[in-house]
Amino acid sequence: MTQLTRVRPIPMPRLIICLALFAAAACAFAQRPSLHVTFKVRASRTEQVLPQLAAATKLDLRAGPGMENDVLVIDVKDVPLDAVMARIATVTVGVWRQQGSVYRLMPDLTKRNQQELAEASLRTAAVRKALQNLHADLKKVASSDSKEKQDVLDVAAEKLNVLETDAVSGLLDRLDPSVLAEEQVEDRLVFSTSPTRFQLPMGAGADEILDHLISAHNKIIEGIPKEALAAVARTDIKGEADVRDRDAASFTEIGPVAKALLIITRSYENFGRDIYGDSAAEGGEVQLRLFDSSGKVIFATREVLTELGVDSMLDDIAKVDAGATPQAEPIEYSVDSTAFRVFLASKAAWHFNPPLPPDLRKKLVRPDLYDPLSYFQSDQMFAYAKSQGKPLVANLPDLLGSQLDGPHALPTSMADVAAFFESSGPLVKASDDAFVTVSPAFPAESRARRMDRSALAALIKASQEKLAPSLDDLAEYSEHAPNPLRSYLEGIYLIWFIPGWLTDPEEPNLWRMLQLYGAFTPNSRSVLAATGRLSFDAVSASERSALERIVYGNGTEFVPENSSSQQTATPLAFPAKSEVLDETDYRSEPTELAPNGLPDKGYIQLQRSDEPAAFGIGSGYDALSFGPVYHPRQLMMMDRLRKRGSKWLAGTNPSASALQLGASASLDFTLHLKSKVAIRQTLKDDRFPRDAEILSEKDLLTKWQPEIALIMAELERIREQNQKAGTPIHP
Repeated sequence: MTQLTRVRPIPMPRLIICLALFAAAACAFAQRPSLHVTFKVRASRTEQVLPQLAAATKLDLRAGPGMENDVLVIDVKDVPLDAVMARIATVTVGVWRQQGSVYRLMPDLTKRNQQELAEASLRTAAVRKALQNLHADLKKVASSDSKEKQDVLDVAAEKLNVLETDAVSGLLDRLDPSVLAEEQVEDRLVFSTSPTRFQLPMGAGADEILDHLISAHNKIIEGIPKEALAAVARTDIKGEADVRDRDAASFTEIGPVAKALLIITRSYENFGRDIYGDSAAEGGEVQLRLFDSSGKVIFATREVLTELGVDSMLDDIAKVDAGATPQAEPIEYSVDSTAFRVFLASKAAWHFNPPLPPDLRKKLVRPDLYDPLSYFQSDQMFAYAKSQGKPLVANLPDLLGSQLDGPHALPTSMADVAAFFESSGPLVKASDDAFVTVSPAFPAESRARRMDRSALAALIKASQEKLAPSLDDLAEYSEHAPNPLRSYLEGIYLIWFIPGWLTDPEEPNLWRMLQLYGAFTPNSRSVLAATGRLSFDAVSASERSALERIVYGNGTEFVPENSSSQQTATPLAFPAKSEVLDETDYRSEPTELAPNGLPDKGYIQLQRSDEPAAFGIGSGYDALSFGPVYHPRQLMMMDRLRKRGSKWLAGTNPSASALQLGASASLDFTLHLKSKVAIRQTLKDDRFPRDAEILSEKDLLTKWQPEIALIMAELERIREQNQKAGTPIHP
């Protein structure tokens, strides 16, 4: 039986009053965004800007999930609030959602997906364009009639270059563009004619391309006189058009092929081009490897590609009329920005002893409160909007952090700022009659590369409290920074404020190893500390994921298990590279070495050793609280190079007036895989107690003489060993 509940009726007068109040509140809420507002804010994250705008308008404005980190610059005077809110939504690719009395800025998922697809298409086009340019250059050189090319080996080398580039280009054309576009920097994609679990299938028609490559290659080799081939065995031949050395192996016929791999990698390399953005341009490499039935690599070729990233995509962005050309009058920079410019103008800005006002320094070490783009970049946006006579709403990408490279990168007039929009730059100005509305040229890329300001501030704070960050501090930061090499802005802050931060971009596994260290559970750390060994089959899901990033990531070097080669986090540590497996060994390809994932019998080995350390304090390191972290090897090298009169070293590493003693633990990790192959990586944990002994550099060199003597003996042993092998080095 249905139970009926009696509802007490609301008296009519009270009901009328309630409805009237509700209608009035709804009407006021609906019309509230139409009020006029005057508001100005330097570059700040959305989650910081909206509460300030809410306080100015008495309207509850909030940033929803995924909208917190866009960096906004706003300058409006007596402008309708609804117009300002509309522009904020435009530049952040968001949409306002009304929830009761709250306006919440949420991501516009449809538009964001469209942007990601569009930028993925541009990235794919950049890869193909780079390969086509290389191909065209090779053909142009091969078709010229210079006398130098009459040599039969030079001619054959040029033909092989063009043939191989044709093959690689054809294989790329048959791959799924969406798969290529998803590849991130420091990733690697492996396509195969017989894919394993960590490989992808080659596109349709790959067999025909490979068959043509093999037959044409062998035909070229057959046409080379035997006496010329005999000469190749005695000396390396390099043709004018060649991008790689041609040795005897490259002039060998290709035998039966059992399997082919096409390996595509992307990384940051400085190719000397700096277009408004990161000076470390994105480059890449496409390798083709052919294996015989025994697993031996019988043929390998590679094409080096440049300008694969944002800078190359700029050419495909439609230019936008910047509007009325501003007068060439100077930009009005704020007091902080002016002091910052003086800081950058000083050569000492890169020699770690710049003039820096204390108040500005306090702001710089808090990027979570004072955004790194709130200085020059904000002044430039204000000046440009003023020149146009319009209110401003802008969302700035971290790519603009390249202006911290020095005063040469700073616009000096409002006309210079206009050039950002008139040329293919990192900013796009929307067609807007009422506002100057500025967005990143590549919004999806901008979101992906946005530096975590809070995590960086926490790392800087830990560094200042301890003189240098601990290994735990760095591991914690690595969880919030997938790779600091992806952001020039992040990299420069780390160099300025984190002692000893000299990460080598050619050592990507250092960062991945930090992430693995941070992923270790308390139990795993206890096992490693007690036994020095942790089996792969005992690791957690997060640890396994971090391990796979190391094993299958770009740039990983594999060595024999009995090798002494060790990659280290410390510069000038003389890691031995001679024993690294080269690409002719199938074990150097992780998807072949471990085709179905991490081997169950694999394990992590940890060996710990301790050595003294010292931190530079005193003159030369006060401005940014920057000091060098020295270990005996580094101090010895610095002392010897200074005595040899290295002016560059004297500027970049001035002698500290004093050094505070500490201790350093070297954690030598070895990842044992299979087939007697391993990966080695060293992490260092530096500690500097505040009450530790302080010595001069001269006295410290004397104190560390026992350690330095051991290092010198080891260097002498390596020198003698290399001399016996026919590769002498300078003593």
